[in-house]
Amino acid sequence: LISSIGRVIVGPIIGFVIIHVFNLSGFPAGVLLIQSSMPSAILCYLVGSMYSPKEIVDNISSMIVVSTLMSLVTVPIVVFFSLKYFS
Repeated sequence: LISSIGRVIVGPIIGFVIIHVFNLSGFPAGVLLIQSSMPSAILCYLVGSMYSPKEIVDNISSMIVVSTLMSLVTVPIVVFFSLKYFS
């Protein structure tokens, strides 16, 4: 649960910091912010299922599910801010 929260909450914060560090604006800034708020990728599960024990794979799959469900709330908020401030 903590890693899922970190992924969908801390990800946009890190994206926002990168935008300011590299002084991005407009379309590239919006894309970076939206991409940084996306949930965990399914590729993590696929690689984990090949090389990790079952307990770790179960943790990875639960993180993907929780972060995807949380992103139903966080992604629209991030898209709103991206359109408001970077377009």
